[in-house]
Amino acid sequence: MEEVRLKIIEIVSQVPDSQLDGLLGYLEAMTKLTEIDSNVSEHLGNIMMEDDHLLKRLAQ
Repeated sequence: MEEVRLKIIEIVSQVPDSQLDGLLGYLEAMTKLTEIDSNVSEHLGNIMMEDDHLLKRLAQ
């Protein structure tokens, strides 16, 4: 799990400052959803794995 955290930190550190507010809003929304439904975290993990390329493109 530590490897995943490090990858997330690496990707986020590459996101331009102008996009950080949007990313923060997205992550906060996901956090609220996981509080409502524990299954969401599993689905979120699947989505994040499938959309890893999208996150990398956002970080550029």
